[in-house]
Amino acid sequence: MSQNPNAVQERWREDVRSIGSIASGQKYGVIEVHHCRGRSAKSNKVEIGHEFINPLTPGEHLMIAGTNDDRMGLKQIIANRYSCSILDNDIEWIGLNTEFDDLSRLQMEKLMFHWVMTEAKSRGFVLPEQRKVTAIMEYTI
Repeated sequence: MSQNPNAVQERWREDVRSIGSIASGQKYGVIEVHHCRGRSAKSNKVEIGHEFINPLTPGEHLMIAGTNDDRMGLKQIIANRYSCSILDNDIEWIGLNTEFDDLSRLQMEKLMFHWVMTEAKSRGFVLPEQRKVTAIMEYTI
């Protein structure tokens, strides 16, 4: 797969960026696009690299890509934005059998991607193909 996005993927990327930070809710300033598993990622032979993305501030982007301690800082930012009941319900809904504080990096990325998809649907964005979304949610390390 080419690491360069096609026109549909570029539109998805810019639509997702327009959401603002999915972690903190920041809408202004620099919003970076975190490619959760890299631009060339595949799951079940389905290319997902340009679809499995989350919009984050530069600081949040460093946190998700950093150490477990760094990710604890990002978890605190998320906990400040979302209520415990939302976190618990969404973690259960996407099939993660763990507590919020115990989420791995991949689980955090999937949870935030779930929120991206929810926001994208509410805004009427053109969504990635369902087979790609399914491959993202089934992705394991």
